[in-house]
Amino acid sequence: MRYDAFISYRHAPLDMEVAKKIHTGLETYKIPRSVQNKTGKKKMGRVFRDQEELPIGSDLDDNISTALAESKYLIVICSPRTPESYWVCKEIENFIKMHDRNHVLAVLIEGEPAESFPPQLLTDEDGNPVEPLAADVRGADKKERNHKYKTELLRLAAPVIGCTYDELRQRHRERVIRKTVTLASAAAGVIAVSGMSFGIYNANVAAKMKQLANEKSQLADEKSKLAEEKSQMADEITEQYKGKQENQSRFYAEEALSLFNAGNRADAVLVAKEGLPSEGNERPYVAESEYALATTLYAYDCGKNVSFERNLSHSLPISYMERTDDFKRLVTIDNGGKVYVWNSEDWSLELTIEPSVNSSNYFESVVCADADDTGLYVATSKSLTKYGYDGNVIFTKDFDSYISKSDVLIDRNEIFVACYDEIVRLNPENGDVISTIPNNSDLSFSKEGRYYKADGLYIIGHGLSDEGNTLVSFVDLDNNTTVDTQVSTGFILDFCKTDNGNYAFLSGNSDMIESGVTDMIVDLIDKNGNVLWSKRIDANVREVLTFDSIIMSHSYEEGGKTQSDVVVTIESDAFTLDEETGETRVRFNLPGQAKMVALSSGNSFGRVGYRSGNIDFVNFETGQIHSEFNFQTNASIRDSVLYSNAIVFSSFSSPDLHVLTWHEAPDSEEFLNFDYNVKSYNVSPDSEYFSLGAAEFVGAVTIFDKNGEEVYTTEDDADVDAVFFSQDKAYFDDRGCFWAVDLAQKSAEKIMLADYGFDFTLYDMSISKDGKTAAFWTSHDALIFDLENKTKICQSRAEGKIGYIIPASDGKTVYISEAGENLYAYDCVAEEATYVKDDMFRTISDGYGCKFMDLSKDGKYIALCCLDGKMRVADTTTMETVTEIDMAAYYYPFVSFTDDGKHLVMQGDDYNVIICETKTGEIVSKMEANGLLKYIVCDEDSDILAVAFGGGLLLYNTKSYGCVASVEEGLVYLGGDNSILLTNDHKIVNRIHYKNYTELLAEADKQFGNSTLSAEKKLQYNIN
Repeated sequence: MRYDAFISYRHAPLDMEVAKKIHTGLETYKIPRSVQNKTGKKKMGRVFRDQEELPIGSDLDDNISTALAESKYLIVICSPRTPESYWVCKEIENFIKMHDRNHVLAVLIEGEPAESFPPQLLTDEDGNPVEPLAADVRGADKKERNHKYKTELLRLAAPVIGCTYDELRQRHRERVIRKTVTLASAAAGVIAVSGMSFGIYNANVAAKMKQLANEKSQLADEKSKLAEEKSQMADEITEQYKGKQENQSRFYAEEALSLFNAGNRADAVLVAKEGLPSEGNERPYVAESEYALATTLYAYDCGKNVSFERNLSHSLPISYMERTDDFKRLVTIDNGGKVYVWNSEDWSLELTIEPSVNSSNYFESVVCADADDTGLYVATSKSLTKYGYDGNVIFTKDFDSYISKSDVLIDRNEIFVACYDEIVRLNPENGDVISTIPNNSDLSFSKEGRYYKADGLYIIGHGLSDEGNTLVSFVDLDNNTTVDTQVSTGFILDFCKTDNGNYAFLSGNSDMIESGVTDMIVDLIDKNGNVLWSKRIDANVREVLTFDSIIMSHSYEEGGKTQSDVVVTIESDAFTLDEETGETRVRFNLPGQAKMVALSSGNSFGRVGYRSGNIDFVNFETGQIHSEFNFQTNASIRDSVLYSNAIVFSSFSSPDLHVLTWHEAPDSEEFLNFDYNVKSYNVSPDSEYFSLGAAEFVGAVTIFDKNGEEVYTTEDDADVDAVFFSQDKAYFDDRGCFWAVDLAQKSAEKIMLADYGFDFTLYDMSISKDGKTAAFWTSHDALIFDLENKTKICQSRAEGKIGYIIPASDGKTVYISEAGENLYAYDCVAEEATYVKDDMFRTISDGYGCKFMDLSKDGKYIALCCLDGKMRVADTTTMETVTEIDMAAYYYPFVSFTDDGKHLVMQGDDYNVIICETKTGEIVSKMEANGLLKYIVCDEDSDILAVAFGGGLLLYNTKSYGCVASVEEGLVYLGGDNSILLTNDHKIVNRIHYKNYTELLAEADKQFGNSTLSAEKKLQYNIN
């Protein structure tokens, strides 16, 4: 660059004065040697200052344009006159276009920045506000401006030189001090040489020395201050870096959950790990990353619903899938003819075989493939090749006829090969022929064939005859014979074996492509080839070229007898046929085109996967679709293979196979067993006891200790709404009475409320935080009761409807929410009421039976969900509002203080769980729950807050109140040993444990070994 800087200014007296001083000051500034060594810049360059102002309306002349282009920095002299200058604004615009706005410096000489900076300095090209680097030389007079000018010049010189302002400022002070020392030393030398000892000289020297000492002291102070500033700046930088790392970890967590929802669980786990501190990955902990890792590892899963295990990646979309007879492996072929073998135990890739090339340089077309423990068998048009798991060829067998289908029959130790005109059975060790079975018909064998071990049969279809008919062959492998049976119509679309040993075939008319589907028939054929019955299916096929049809069968007990059904799905039509008679038991419509059906054994249920990707839970006896168990895969379903504990499906045009399984937490163990459905009631404050009861409105409720030992169980017809715990007692309501359970003695006392003048069958109940006082109330009547002494404290009747009552731990004060009144504190001894001063502190009207009011453990604060859609907190001493929070809660409100009273846990009608600070109302967490909140458990030892709701548990880290886990079907959290009780059928209760992030990282290594993200995937997922 020709110039270090270009000075742009309005040609007014003060503007010109400052521009000239800066021009001279910069060009004559001597760069300190230490800064020269650091920056490599030995001296200041030239500074351009135009001394003539161009007339408005003309263009920038060549001289100015060239100077702007050749200037490293633009310095703008700013006063309230500057924004009015056409040329200053023009020069700023041109400089930013030529360079960038980061090289624009401002000098404020009068006024405030908002009125003195041109608009080009206040906003960027997109209209976003910006703040330029500015020096400030404003002063009341010239003397004050000159004084500030000396230091502010350094602020302008620093970026031009390429160093910091602090470096120049420090060197400037050192230079002044050295100069003073030199002068003082010279003066002392002259006095010594000349022998002069006049007092005035001595006084001057002493004054200079004193000044020098002061300067040194000041310099030391400045150095100390600078060190403090540097330390503070370092702390700020560290804090900013920490904040950026935390945000980065949250991004990784979000990316991991996105991958997980798309079915890519392996990468999801690895991405989630990137967001957590570990060896070699020092970063701050964030709860979101723990939540993501726990979710992707199924750390708290109950095994109720099918979900993603992992993806099996191929080079190209998948064209073929085959499950081996022993269920140990899955063999796949992609569209390029590449063959893969996957181990179904851990879904690892055991072998890949690239397509072979024939003598004409064409890829050999792969017909099918299968595998056993000794190798992979790949069939092309006229040959079968066996590969070992090292990839080497073991043998190749050539055939004269085209191959339709090949299968490895593991239990028979042979290979079944169906050619067009014969069946060949081979020895899998060397490919030698064991026997051949001729094709007795003129119709070639088709690709549709399956082996049925129990009957010793291989069943395979044929192509079409000229008349449009087809056959199915029952190949008896024990006797080397074949029985051919004609099905009712054209194409064989699908077939299956029933539990009764018969075979059900679904066929359609042979001209369906030209004429549409006119015939769809089910034939039930026994193992000898005899047709037992045929049933026409009245299906409505809309997409002839792409429709799917599936036939399956299962048996189950119904009404004391075994029912065997044949289930048929054709596009979105479903039929259940009685195997014995062929009659249609039920016909119903599915919400999508069925691509997969998996029937349960022993009941009438099954799962249906649709082309859209959703998987439904269906009752095939009634046709009812249970949408609450719907699983959305976020991918289309094209083809599928079923294992006993997994579903594998391919998507249209995708190179990935998706594996779905039923996951259960790795440490899950059976804990309790019931013969009825149970729900959770409450947990004692010390987590030593918990209560479970019948899920019905009326039924037994049991209190257990933390080891699962029964403490007390109510009668089977108990009508319990709530269970309350103190340190050594448990209390629960019942019709017209309540029960007090001594937890240590495992005994209960029934207390009739009518004996105390409270003669009501149904009522609400609450107890104080210390467990010593209880409140009982109906719409208008209330009883306050001393639980320790079993005496009545007071009884009253309210004019308005009572919404909620909370007893304080002082034994005499209760807080009452009453319709039409502000919340008030009632002194039971003095019989006086003190109302909250805020008139908006009135109860919601429709929260009957909900916990819409709570008192902090120390009794200092009370919270209430109010009528106007606010949650308010009042100080119980002053009865004044502390804070209020927006929360739309009219029907299902919940509010509860944490044990330390510093936070509130709330829920409104939107089911969001909100955690906020008590004093400020600042929301620190917001999470959706799929049920109504019931209670919270504060575990100080593990820094965990457990929130129990109708559908499970949410776990929070109390250091940040970030959610670390969602436990579907979680019933109870017990502090101390971090036990979590959960269920998948509401009868068997299992126990698992909370796992912190280090334990989750260990589990991730256990499940996925030492897998790491490749550089390509790190780039793809924005990980750095």
